[in-house]
This record gives sequence, structure tokens and C-alpha cells, in this order.
Amino acid sequence: MTLGRPPGISDDDIDVSLPNVLVEPLNLPLSEMRAQSMVSAVHYIGLKRLESQIQRTFYTVAGRDRVQAQASSQPLLMLLDQWEADIPAEASSPNRDGFPCCSKDWFQLRGIEARLHLLRPMCAGSGETSRDHLVLLAKNAAKGCELQ
Repeated sequence: MTLGRPPGISDDDIDVSLPNVLVEPLNLPLSEMRAQSMVSAVHYIGLKRLESQIQRTFYTVAGRDRVQAQASSQPLLMLLDQWEADIPAEASSPNRDGFPCCSKDWFQLRGIEARLHLLRPMCAGSGETSRDHLVLLAKNAAKGCELQ
């Protein structure tokens, strides 16, 4: 429910790849090409896929292996960093209202929410790793407060 998909649909049931967001050079005016852009939507769907991986790794009903979960956290954090680095350029544009794209702050907040979703279970244990994750969790929570 949190991820926005019906609970009856398993992630394995979805085998459709995301559309290519690169627009072929057509003889359309720039305003029309922007109005048809799917860059923002495809980028957001990429985040939802990452959130689904986080959900499968850390929030399973059967429980989780703590060592395996900690080993999975670093690659997922790197994927979230890459997703944030790939925020569409249109999101930073001052005149982005002319085409369908969310703001950079909006994308950053969604990325922070995903990081918090990943880091919360990692802070539940004790030890050096949990403290490192706790510091990262606090930094991301503070960054989210600053953006809002």
C-alpha cells in the first residue's frame, strides 16, 4: 500500500520495461516536445522500483537476516544516490511550469523518504554499524526538514 500499487500485484508480475525517455529529434516546437516529456514520470517510477527493493529486503513478513540486510543496504544507498544525481535537468529549470515535471526539491524529498525507509530498520540493532546508520538517518531527516 505504501508503494502505491495494489497488494494483489507482485513485483514479479511486472515485466514491462520503462519507456525510452529520449525524444527522437522531430520537427516539433520545443514547447510541444516539453509537453510530451515523460522524463519526470519515468524518473519517479525508477524510485518506486528502488522502494520496492527496499521493501523486499527489509520489510518481509518472514523476517530478515541481519547480516544479509546490512550487506544489502550499501548498494541500495548507492542506487539512491545515483537516482538523486540523475534528477532531470528540467526539475531545476525556473520555467518548468511549461512542461510536466516535478521540482528538484520534490524529487529530493522523495529520495530522502526512501533513504529513511531503508535506514530505519538498520538502526534497530546495536553495534558500530547501527550507529553509522543512525547518523546517516539523522542527517537525512534533517535534510528533509530543511527542504520542507
